[in-house]
Amino acid sequence: MKYSDSLEFEKFKEIADSEFTSLFAKEKLSSLHPVNNLRKIDEKQKLLGETLTIREILKIALPDDSGYHEFYYRLKDPYASFMVEDIGKFRDFHKDVSELKKTLIESDNVVSLRDILKNMFSLSGLIETIDKKVTYDCKVKDSATPELKKIRSSLKTTRQRLIDSLNKLMFGRNSDKFVQEQVIKEIKGRFVIPVKSNFRQYFSGVVYSSSNTGQTLYVEPTAVIDLNNDFENLKSRESDEVYKILRMLLDAIKSHIYEVTTTVNAYTDFAYYFEMAKFYKNKMYTFPEFGEDVIFDSVHHPLIYLLKGAESVPIDFVLRRDNDLAVITGPNTGGKTAALKSAGLNCIIAKCGLPVFGNTLKMADFHSVFADIGDKQSLILDLSTFSSHMLNIKNILEEADKNSLVLLDELGTGTEPKEGAALAVSIIEYLLEKDAKVVVTTHFSEVKNYALKYKEAIIYSVDFDYENFLPKYRLLSGVVGKSNPLVIAGKLGFNETVIKNAENIIARNSSQAEFKLDELNEQKAALERRLFELRQHEQNVLEQKEDVERREKEINRKLRMKESEILEESYSLLQKLKRKVKSKKPVYPEKQLDEDINATEEKLNNVKKHDKPVENISKGDTVFLEKYNKEAEILDVDKDRVYVDMGGIKVKMSKNDIIGRKINKNAKESVKSAKKVKVSTPPNTAVKREIVVVGKTVDEAWDRVDKFIDEAILANISEIFIIHGRGSGALKRGIRDFLKDDVRVNSYKEASPKEGGSAVTVVNL
Repeated sequence: MKYSDSLEFEKFKEIADSEFTSLFAKEKLSSLHPVNNLRKIDEKQKLLGETLTIREILKIALPDDSGYHEFYYRLKDPYASFMVEDIGKFRDFHKDVSELKKTLIESDNVVSLRDILKNMFSLSGLIETIDKKVTYDCKVKDSATPELKKIRSSLKTTRQRLIDSLNKLMFGRNSDKFVQEQVIKEIKGRFVIPVKSNFRQYFSGVVYSSSNTGQTLYVEPTAVIDLNNDFENLKSRESDEVYKILRMLLDAIKSHIYEVTTTVNAYTDFAYYFEMAKFYKNKMYTFPEFGEDVIFDSVHHPLIYLLKGAESVPIDFVLRRDNDLAVITGPNTGGKTAALKSAGLNCIIAKCGLPVFGNTLKMADFHSVFADIGDKQSLILDLSTFSSHMLNIKNILEEADKNSLVLLDELGTGTEPKEGAALAVSIIEYLLEKDAKVVVTTHFSEVKNYALKYKEAIIYSVDFDYENFLPKYRLLSGVVGKSNPLVIAGKLGFNETVIKNAENIIARNSSQAEFKLDELNEQKAALERRLFELRQHEQNVLEQKEDVERREKEINRKLRMKESEILEESYSLLQKLKRKVKSKKPVYPEKQLDEDINATEEKLNNVKKHDKPVENISKGDTVFLEKYNKEAEILDVDKDRVYVDMGGIKVKMSKNDIIGRKINKNAKESVKSAKKVKVSTPPNTAVKREIVVVGKTVDEAWDRVDKFIDEAILANISEIFIIHGRGSGALKRGIRDFLKDDVRVNSYKEASPKEGGSAVTVVNL
């Protein structure tokens, strides 16, 4: 896919790179580019989406590839030198990759990634061979070969003989006269002792070095020269043998070069998705959808969002299939260029299979994104700003086609205004004839008028607070924005006479129709702002409605549980009464028996009829209203209307809304005085203590958690773990809202970092 450098995709990659730790992942990121293949984009989205999920569920980390990365590329150089540390890093890295693969393969949440994992070879035979020769701290083992074992044994013996001989000299009779200090040093592979320089003539041996002051000479005594020669010879033989072992191991690695390369390539792919998942963690993101329209629903400029976070203002922008042209108008510093760059950069990011920052993005399948943005002045080519722009636009005109998105910032500026405006309109028309999608920012009235007349065009204005001289960075659809240079000049403290004179010049050269058009545009802009506020209010209302529905669902669930308890209690009592009636033993008085049976039947009838309006209600009755989960006292009954008191709130309701059941006050008192029975059972270890709801909606997640809590209680499990992931935090908040009102829940808290931190909620039942 072709795209313009001015959209700063490389800057986006630089920011992501700063958060990557894997060198292999960094390498893949550096070569990242958008593709014109929707199937591949879909695959990339699935892989990253799955990695985002498993990163929350499985507490895994990438192997440290910093030491291995450079060695891997030296493997292909036949003349490169190697050390035992290189072999050790090779072994450790591939061991870690093998363990990583094992952990991932065992997870049911890993599906799409299996195609990558299957290309990670264990190399167990090769690693076993290395383990036999190299220690965990990257030293060649004595047992690597019989010859090395023999050499190192001789080295040990010879070294000890050397030390013993030198100690005799240093600690012998009158040694303190010529020995500077009683310490043995090794210089240039020879063992020496420090001798006072003024006693050199009394001490036989070879001088290898001296101190800075010249008062100490490091001398190899004649008595140990042969031993030193033997030791040096053994060290040389040891080096030769170690080199042979390393060559053998290196040859073994190269004989598996296909498996090694395939594994590294697969690991690189996984590391890229893992690091990218880490990059998007705790950010508001959404995966784009591809179709025929371009729809930005509260989508951020990626670089501004990464720089400012929550302070970034998202934009709403639409360019449907039937729209070929969008013109963005309004004052400087209002955010026109940022909106233009946001459209282009988000398109590029989407074509890389990556999420964008915002609520929703629908994007057409553009094969190229061309842009002319910013100051193009070239000192090297001796081109003015205007000429540089024109040269860039000339190339765009030649390359753009029906699959292109063309972004032009302040088209036609930098030259005589009338000619610049005419050229701008002509360029737009030419691009539209090539069926390209064009987005332009402008101050020119000619371009604005062209957009108003062109039926396939959408016109936008950037919103600006002129009172406080602050941009709002929002786009107002259908509004022709004014550049308002006089207002801006006034806010900057220009002389009032200059501004007043400019206003008079404008008045002389403007028609009444133009003033009327400005007035209408201001009215429309005000309506657009009001519409924006109403939409925000509507969103808040919808969120509140969803919250009410969730709570209502929970109330109904609790009611069903209560009904079940009543049924169970009632049937149990009936069975007990029947057994007593059938027994020959005296039962309690017949009157008491009748009262218990009647009370039980009343409970059963109330449960069975709860979904119908309560019948035969009268003043003074107490009813339980399901819809509000409250008891209410009937204050008055008037034909089809009922006046009730719900906890001090008095309201009139339709009789049909009195859905629930009558409450028998005597029965209510008896329930209060009933004794509680505790049943203790051992926990059922077959029931899991955690549930994973990552990727679910709040309602879907709660349905599963609700059932899981029941199972845990039946299994006598007192503590459970709900794994909801981090994401935007909406799922965690929704689940905790339910937990807060759940009678089965004693308490809940965020898990410790070891248990999953903010991605997990611990619930005590």
